[in-house]
Amino acid sequence: MAKTSIGMKPFSISVIITSRSAYVTRVYTGDRTLLDCNIQHKDFAEFADGDYNIDGFTSLTDKNIIIKSITASAPPKFRFEDSFTESGYFMPKNAKLFWTVVAAMAQKGCTNALLVGATGVGKTSMAREIARQNGMDYYCFDCGTVETPTQFFGELELKNASANFVLNRGAEMIVEGNSIVVFDEINRASPLLTNALLGLLGFARETTINNTRIKVGQNTILVSTANIGNRFTGTYALDSALLNRLRPALEVLPMSKDVQKTWLMKYWNVPEQQTNEIVRVCEALTVLSRDNDNSIDISPRTIGQIAEMIVAYPDLTVRQAVEFSIVYICPEDLRKEVLDVVTNAIGAFSIKQADYD
Repeated sequence: MAKTSIGMKPFSISVIITSRSAYVTRVYTGDRTLLDCNIQHKDFAEFADGDYNIDGFTSLTDKNIIIKSITASAPPKFRFEDSFTESGYFMPKNAKLFWTVVAAMAQKGCTNALLVGATGVGKTSMAREIARQNGMDYYCFDCGTVETPTQFFGELELKNASANFVLNRGAEMIVEGNSIVVFDEINRASPLLTNALLGLLGFARETTINNTRIKVGQNTILVSTANIGNRFTGTYALDSALLNRLRPALEVLPMSKDVQKTWLMKYWNVPEQQTNEIVRVCEALTVLSRDNDNSIDISPRTIGQIAEMIVAYPDLTVRQAVEFSIVYICPEDLRKEVLDVVTNAIGAFSIKQADYD
């Protein structure tokens, strides 16, 4: 059976101790999960159910694990990339302190976090990037599609005429630890559904579903995102029982003008002149939107859609891209005013005009 060299990578284990030997139910190395392992060590009580570093050479097989020595270690502090990532994400400055606090809390065991903000500002992307940059597992539940409380955890499977409850991958990550699990747009699930999460999000950090005990693992961060406000239909109010479990909370803000320019030019490869036009028109439309109950979507997602159209079809003008992505889906009573703002910001025809007459 093939062996895997682990070196100094962190791992966690769940063991059943019997005098001078132990049965390991699972070993989580970060690279893979090993099941049904046997372990030999002089004092198993020193490292049962914790996070550890392997000191020296270690070999793993699917049936046994031989460890020379083990020393306890705390999970690493979060790191942040100061420039745009490969996926085009840029970490806002106010978010770095927030995630540093969350990381410190997670080192004590596990923690929650709530990200609020307008649609398309990067709440879910932020959590995914934190996981990627720090080598943590990541899973996202789309709460708007959850129809029963058990969908957060798994499903019953029939085998040999008996029904067994099988955890889904998200629930497995919650149990395994060293993971970020997101409940995306949590206020799109009714309280009858989110009540099933209260045990995991509270001090107990565990719940039981279909006679299956689910306990939150070490260094697990349960992140909830929410769009809060009257203009978001299909959402539910977050009751106090849920809301007071979700802290700490952060409002994710849109990109600044300078960050937008860098993002458009470096990530999307939009030429500088068109980049300046996009930023200028979006800044003007943002002011108009604020004066009208934020009824016009000028989020980073929208700006990215404008850039994507221009890069995909270079003959398209900025004005045309803005019309396709903003003007024709804004409130009808604001459409003329929106067009006037666009004209004042970048002119009637922008840099160039494709002729389809």
